[in-house]
This record gives sequence, C-alpha cells and structure tokens, in this order.
Amino acid sequence: MSSIYKYRAAKNGSKSGNDSETPLMQQYSSIKSKYPDAILLFRIGDFYETFGEDAIKTAATLGITLTKRRNGAAAEIELAGFPYHSLDTYLPKLVRGGHRVAICDQLEDPKLAKKIVKRGITELVTPGVSYNDKTLDHKTNNFLASVHFDNTNAGVSFLDVSTGEFLVAQGTIEYAEKLLQNFKPSEILFQKNKKKQFSELFGEKFYTYGLDEWVFSEDFSNETLLKHFGTASLKGFGIESQSFGIVAAGAALHYLAATQHDRVQHIQSISRIEEDHHVWLDKFTVRNLELFWSPNERAKTLIDILDNTISPMGSRMMKRWLSMPLKEKQPIEERLNIVDLLLKNPELSEKIANQINLIGDLERLISKVATGRISPREVAHLKRGLYAIEQIKNAAHPLTPSQREGGQQPISAEENISGYMMADPQLYKLLKDFVQQNRNHPTEAESILWTQLKGAVQDKYHFRRQHIIGKYIADFVCLDKKLVIEVDGLIHQLPENIENDEIRTQWLNAHGFIVIRFKNEEVIGSIDSVLQQINEKLNQIPSIAESNVLPFGKDLGWAAVNKIAEQLNPCLLIRERIEKEIVSDPPPMLNKGKVIGDGVNAELDELRKIMSSGKNYLLEIQQRESERTNIGSLKVGFNNVFGYFLEVTNSHKSKVPSDWIRKQTLSNCERYITEELKQYEEKILGAEEKILSLETQLFNDLVLSLADYIPPIQLNASLIARLDCLLSFTQTAQKNNYVRPHINDSKVIDLKAGRHPVIETQLAVGNEYVVNDIYLDNEQQQIIIITGPNMSGKSALLRQTALIVIMAQMGSFVPAQHADIGLVDKIFTRVGASDNLSLGESTFMVEMNETASILNNLSDRSLILLDEIGRGTSTYDGISIAWAIAEFLHHHPTKPKTLFATHYHELNEMEKTMPRIKNFNVSVKEVGNKVIFMRKLVPGGSEHSFGIHVAKMAGVPKKVVDRANEILEKLEVRTQKSEGTTTSNIKSEKDGEMQLSFFQLNDPVLEQIRDQIQQTDINTLTPVEALMKLNEIKKLIGG
Repeated sequence: MSSIYKYRAAKNGSKSGNDSETPLMQQYSSIKSKYPDAILLFRIGDFYETFGEDAIKTAATLGITLTKRRNGAAAEIELAGFPYHSLDTYLPKLVRGGHRVAICDQLEDPKLAKKIVKRGITELVTPGVSYNDKTLDHKTNNFLASVHFDNTNAGVSFLDVSTGEFLVAQGTIEYAEKLLQNFKPSEILFQKNKKKQFSELFGEKFYTYGLDEWVFSEDFSNETLLKHFGTASLKGFGIESQSFGIVAAGAALHYLAATQHDRVQHIQSISRIEEDHHVWLDKFTVRNLELFWSPNERAKTLIDILDNTISPMGSRMMKRWLSMPLKEKQPIEERLNIVDLLLKNPELSEKIANQINLIGDLERLISKVATGRISPREVAHLKRGLYAIEQIKNAAHPLTPSQREGGQQPISAEENISGYMMADPQLYKLLKDFVQQNRNHPTEAESILWTQLKGAVQDKYHFRRQHIIGKYIADFVCLDKKLVIEVDGLIHQLPENIENDEIRTQWLNAHGFIVIRFKNEEVIGSIDSVLQQINEKLNQIPSIAESNVLPFGKDLGWAAVNKIAEQLNPCLLIRERIEKEIVSDPPPMLNKGKVIGDGVNAELDELRKIMSSGKNYLLEIQQRESERTNIGSLKVGFNNVFGYFLEVTNSHKSKVPSDWIRKQTLSNCERYITEELKQYEEKILGAEEKILSLETQLFNDLVLSLADYIPPIQLNASLIARLDCLLSFTQTAQKNNYVRPHINDSKVIDLKAGRHPVIETQLAVGNEYVVNDIYLDNEQQQIIIITGPNMSGKSALLRQTALIVIMAQMGSFVPAQHADIGLVDKIFTRVGASDNLSLGESTFMVEMNETASILNNLSDRSLILLDEIGRGTSTYDGISIAWAIAEFLHHHPTKPKTLFATHYHELNEMEKTMPRIKNFNVSVKEVGNKVIFMRKLVPGGSEHSFGIHVAKMAGVPKKVVDRANEILEKLEVRTQKSEGTTTSNIKSEKDGEMQLSFFQLNDPVLEQIRDQIQQTDINTLTPVEALMKLNEIKKLIGG
C-alpha cells in the first residue's frame, strides 16, 4: 500500500537570506550534483527522502505517494520518502528496477550539530555492486563485468563483490560475447566513448555503465591490481600476458572504489578463465539446448534437473559447471569417482548432506566480515558452519577397513600436518602471518615458478604455494605426490642456514615428504630445465592414490574425497573464540544488546551487575515509598521524556510528600520524581550506554580477528560447494537411474539406450521414455541424416545427445544404459526457428547467423546438431543450402561429428556418394488413416513427413485437413507424370555431383514452361522461331 511520509524538518533548515534555496536543499543539491545518474536517498531524521526527478522515479518504482514541498523562495519540488528502517525493503526494489542508488547518511549526531547536520554518501548501490541480501539472488552470482576491446580482441573480467570471486579472460570478440552470455552479469562496465561499438559487438540487452577513457589504460589498471593484491607483479596469478584482461579487471576494481566500496579485503585473488580447459558453448547452443531458460515459462530446463544442491554456494557453482563443462579427462574422472563413491556409500552421502545443510552461505557470510556488515547472529551461524566443516572433514577422511571396523576416529586437524591448524596456536599464528607476507611479496624466482606450477593444476598435479607443513612453510608442495619444492636465495648459503635447511629436510623426509631445492638463478635463467627436473621427480614418485601411503589403497573415489577433506579447515582458534565470546543465540542487531557472553570482559560483567541490581533497587524504592506514604497503588515507571518516575492515582495525590517533585499531570494520575530516583537513573542509564559501547567494541574486535581467516574460509566455501554439486549429481543419478559415462581420448560417441534428461521427468506416470542409440565417429559414421515425420522426436533426439555429453563432461552420471564419450571440445546447435525482430532479423537470418558461427569454428572434436536447416526460405534455396552444408561438413578436414535432422528427404541421396554420411529415420506406424509415432531411430531414410496427420492431431478443422489431402493427391499424380517415378527426385551423375530434377517441384511457372517445351516440334522449328520461343519462356519467368 502507498504511504504518505511527512517531511521531517532538519535543524536550522530555514531559508537562507542570500539564496533562494534553503540551506538543507543547498546541501542536497551539492551532493546530488556529484551523482547525477543515481537516485539520491537523502537521510533527514528518521526518513530517507528523494526530491525532484528522483522522487518521481522512486514513487513510481516503489508505489509510494509523491508529494511536494516548498523550497524556500524557489519553486515547489517533488518529494517522496520512506522510514530509514525500511531501507532493506525498498532498496532492492529500486536496484531491481534498474536504478543506481546513492545512499546519503547523516555523519554526525543531529543533537551535537552546531549548524546543518553533516551528510555524505556512504554507499553507491548499482545492479552489479550490492551487499544487500534482499537485492541478491542467493542461488545466483551477482557479477559486475568489465570489458576492454578493440575491433578483434577483448578482455573481460567478472567480479562478484558479495562473494569475493574475481575472474578474468581474454580472447576474440566472439569468445568475450560467449562469456558474457554464459555468466549473465548484472552490470557491464565499458569505455564510454565506445558506446556505439559496444552495442554493435555485444548488443543492448545488458545493463551497462560507461567509464572515462583513462580508467581503461593499461598502466593505471596494472597499478590498481598490484596495489590491491599487494604484489610486485601479476605473474603469480598467471595473467601477466593478458593485457586486455588486466585493463578490464583494473577498471572493475576502480569502479568499486568510485562507488564507495573500499572494504574489499575478501577479494583475495584473481583467477584466469582458461579457454582451453572448457567446452565451447556459444550463446546459440546455450539457448537452443535450454540449459538455463526455456521460452515456455512453465517448462523445466537442464539446470532444474541437475541442481539439487543444498547450499546457495553449491547452486552458484552448479550453474558455473553447466555453463563451462570440462574438456580434460583427469578432472572429469575425479568428479565421477566421487559421485561413484557417494552412490556406493549412502551413509557417507547422508552425513555430508546433513552437515552442508547447517553451513548456509559461507561464501557471502565471510565476505560480510571483510565489509564489516556481518551481524552477531551471522557470526554465530559462521561458528556453526565451522563445526559442520569439521564433521565433514572427519566423515570424508579415509580409513583402512580395519580402522573403520575398529571404530578409529579420523586424523584430527591438529594431527594433520598438511592442514592449516597446528597443535600450537601461537606458532600457527606466527606461521600464518609469514605465509601471507610471502604470498604478497614473492621473489622473482618464486613468481616465475608459481606461474608454471599453477598451470599444472588443470593438467596432472595440484600445487600449493607457501603452504604450512607442521612447523615449517614450504615454498611449493604437491600433496598428492608429497613433493616439496624450495627456491633458495643467497641467504641460504650461509653456514647457519645450510644447517637449518638440513634439519628442515630431515623433518619433512621423516613425515613422508621428498624435498628438491633450486637456487633463484636456476629458476630465472633456466626455467625449462627446472620444470624438466620437477616433472622427472613427479613421474618417479607414486601418487598417494597409487601407493601404500593411503590406507584405502587404490580406491580413487576415496582418494578424490580425501583431497577435498585434507584442504578443509575448521579454523579451531577463531571458532573457539566465537564460542567463548558470543552468546549461543545472539540478536540479529548489535544494538539490541546481550551479544557478548558473560566472563569475556570484567568491566562488562560489572556493568551488567549494576543494571541487574539497579532494577532491583528501583523495586525497593517503589516498595519503601509505598509503605512510607500508604499509597498501595504506587508504581515506578519510565519514559523517554523525563526518565524514571513515581506514578500516583488522583485518589491518593493528597498523600504525596513534600520532597517529591511533580513532573506530569494526566487525567487520572500524576507523575513525580525524587532526588534519589534521578541519581540512580543516571547510574543505570549510564551503564546501558557503556554496555552497548563496550559490546560494540568487543564485537568489532572479534570481526577484525575473523578477517584474518578470510582465505581459509573462502577455500572452505569453495570445497563445500564442490561437494554439494557432487552430492547433487549423486542424488539425481540415484533418482533417475543414470549410469557412469566412460570418458576417453577417442573421437567416438557411443550411446546405448540414451534418454532426454528433462523430457523423461515430464512423462505421465506409467509412460516409458523410448530410448535410442547413437554412434558417431570421424571415420565411418561422421554425419547422420535423420528424417521422419514432424513431431516424431527428431529434435529431442538431437538435444538429448548434446545434453548427455555436457552432463558427462561436467562430471555427472548420464541417462543411458551405456555411454562411451570421446572428449568433445565444442558443441554447436542449430535447433528450432525464431525471429529476432528487435534487430530486424528474420527466421532465416537468425538461422544463417547460427549456421555461420558453426561453420567458422569447427574442430576435430566438435559435436554439431543441425535441425531443419533451410526451412526459413524457399524450398529450392532450403534444399540447396542444407545440401551444401552437409557436404561442407563431410569434406572438412576436421570431420566434425554431426547429427542432421531434416524434412528434405532429397538429402538421403548423399549417402550414396559420401561414405561417412549415414541415413536414419524416426519410425512411424500407419494404422488405417492414423499415424503412430514410434520415436525409435532406425537405419534408412524416410520419404514422408506426415505433415497433414500432424495438422489433424493439432486440431486443425476437418474441412482444412480433407482439402489438404485432396491437394496432396493431385500434386503426387502430377509429380509421377512428370518424373515417371515416385522414388527419387534427385539425379545422380557420373562424376558424383548431385543435381535436382528441373521439374521435380510443383511450381505453376515451371509447369507452364514444361508444357510449352513438350508441345514444341524442334525438328520443324526455324532458328528465328526458336529465338521467339525462348523469348516467350523468358517472359514467363519475368525476364
């Protein structure tokens, strides 16, 4: 409902003698001039007010009343506002309405202000930059994107300030556009003098904001990133060569500062999106396969089937996995191994799921620590999450069968020498400080080597840098191989350090680690030689999963789970501190009191005693004065106007003693104060203020300490999200009877009894999905031409093949009886027909745009799905284009695997001359005048589309259907007469080229030309008559 909010006048808000505006409006205008493109929420007393155009927009967006107020001698101005405590209700509505919102708060206590209250912008909230829980979708990232581009190349960054995720990529314009489509940022930054070029390259469907040209300079961006991360170079992040990406990332960080978001300690790292590590899914494929969205609002999509995650961060990661499937075998197999393990160990799955349910959105919680926005209740929730993480770590830690049978407990955090936590908290704190310092200021040699080792994560081995092992810090470590790599400077050549290094090496060796050392100059001058030595050592050492080091032997599922469990960090020190300092069920707001537990601070305990005893003392005063005056109904009360008072009804006011001071007269009673009452009031109220101040100080100290744990807790969040996704795969596989796909390096896709993962869940009870086999390779069966009736299931068959491949390369089990999948690196689809009228593009233009994108980006591991190519134009053009495309794909040196569904039965002729093209059709069964769709893929072509039967099924009037059958019969008779056969309308010539019959199609003009030619006696025709006859034919075709 709309509400009318009366304007609350500010102190000294009267009109100035020299200016037409009041001082208050002068202050407003000054601040508004700095944020002309944002709605300015101007705090006045207990309200946020908007004025002028802002008020009109605000009232329309929020549905609140628009009023007017006088502005001194100036004209009236529009006004709309709402109470300050309703900010969390109204702010999200403004942001979701596409508005930028500048929040202007009072920066001093109005009671203490000598002139007009000082005000300033405390936050600029935009669609891409917001911490407000009600603005954010807890299952979706709120990415701020930044794009830096020229005519051919682009760098793009994605930053979610609510989670601390910061990603960067660089590549072609097409690649950048693909990422923007997949990540769906809430806001995109670009160079504002390139607005036209941006629209031409990336469209106008995004919310965008232009920044000045100087923000997108390489020097400025490089300096911005180095300053933020506190490093000497960007080599450690592996992005130093991505100049366009660096510029985009720097612009994003600058934007945070410009919008008053300068508390960004939680943005700890920046990660490179590796194009080579993920399957190419362009915008057409994402849309056509309905991965996230369907034009039918009530239809389910693939994400609806796969996303059974428990935590918000798991749901966000699942979307990332679906938009960027993997194309390397090792990480895919690692995910599949875990899903396999969880399926075979339902008790383990249940334990982990129950604990994840207690964790909540750890990723956004820890981000609130960095920004100082975390509440007492959220801190308590964070503590419970850390307890749950310890339970998951224990549940996922591997034990030998004998250990399990004997009830032995997993290794604790303190006993795990590879973990973060130590038995000696003081030593751990000292080591942790050194780790952070070393990471922020690596040597040149360390930066060079880390760039190389970090790239190995997606290859075979997972390295960590500056990692605590027991009482030492290793420069680099591969935990899977238990290999430590040290890079030593000149200081290590001193005698005392040589001895220390030997002791350190002996200790690491005793705990199962192998140590190799390199000098700085070796790494800087001969990095290739260093890497070769490291690879040789890695190949010599059996991995934990292959050796007897792991108590579970060769169980790869346990090995993969253990890799996750080993990295989980319960953060015992800070968890215990929260347990000790924060009450078990704190209030949501700090100013509500009773946040800090008893026994934490002596002064706080003493003040609470005063409060407690003070209230008892007030009761004593009430009882004593009641007995003294013989007023049995005497009460002690309190209000904000004059504090504590004694209340006497009118019938007893004659008994009031002379030392009481009357403060208020009401209709049925009078209120008094005494000297004793006022003295104790000051003591109690003073204690309340001090308690609130002291609790605020203690809570803020705790939050400050929590900030030191941002890195390990962010890692926890990422690992828990990963487990959550794999649990979701497990649940989906179990529920829908999926099987584990066999991933290999071949170029074969072999699916037995495959099913469409979405459609099969929508079938009515009792209906079984008709399964189908698909086999594709690059040598024998590269292209399958699929013909068959409309509505027979051709499109579903194409989609299910792609969806099964995507699911497999995400690490999920798949809906099939058996699935052998040679790794696919690109999936292209041209499925369905649609107009893009907003851009002036017809169905055929959309179809050709998508087809061009496919043909220009082929690889030998591509999977291509083409559905009804050419139907958006004339029949002649359609057949010609479809034929040419199939021929192009067949002859292309990459031999891309292709499923080609078409209603052009003429394409079946291609099988005769092109050896890797095979004909299949989706079978039907004719019973009388009825057609039953069998939905089964069988070898061979099909000659009928049964379009009239489909029209009948769709409810087209019987009169129209009957007339269509009559016309069809006539056309078939004519075709038989002109061709002399009903079998083939395409002629095969000696050289293998294909030629359409000139009179194959029923065109009235062609029929007239045919009749004239047939009636002409060429034996008696003179040359002049022949020319005249040719001129007649030319006129018939409009020549």
